[in-house]
Amino acid sequence: SAVSRNRVWALTHAAGVLAAQGDTTRLAGLADTIRVLGRQSAFARDQRLHYYVDGLLALARGRDGEAVPLFRRSILSPNVGYTRVNLVLGRTLTRLGRPREAVAILQSALRGMFEGSNLYVTHTDLSEALAEAFEAAGQRDSAAYHYQRLVKAWEGADPRFTPRIANARGRAMLMLERRQ
Repeated sequence: SAVSRNRVWALTHAAGVLAAQGDTTRLAGLADTIRVLGRQSAFARDQRLHYYVDGLLALARGRDGEAVPLFRRSILSPNVGYTRVNLVLGRTLTRLGRPREAVAILQSALRGMFEGSNLYVTHTDLSEALAEAFEAAGQRDSAAYHYQRLVKAWEGADPRFTPRIANARGRAMLMLERRQ
């Protein structure tokens, strides 16, 4: 069980890399391996992570709608566990025009324990996705708050964050202007 747990965990992270590269062939193979190994682990999260990888595979193939139920099945708890799922699911829901659902799943991840909301995904990533979801839902005050939170969090950040900081600052100002 311990060996399976460690392998499932490592392979899940490798799946994220393969998904980012668009490698659907190797990603499909990893999903199958994680499914088998997950059954051998006593850790409940491991038994569900193959759904997350299947969801990444669906996204990589341009099937966002198919990814949503897979991501939902991979969640053991909405605020404790592998909360990177919340981020990917929230962004997917926003893209699909379901921002209110995205807000709920993203907020849950921010309310979890430290390791769930800082080791697997950062608060800034969650706040960025949450700001976008609030904006898409027409909740300008909440969107502005999270965009401003990003600007503050990224004060003194590396230069590679400059475009994201500028976007967050501009979106916050736009949300506040539209409020009036």
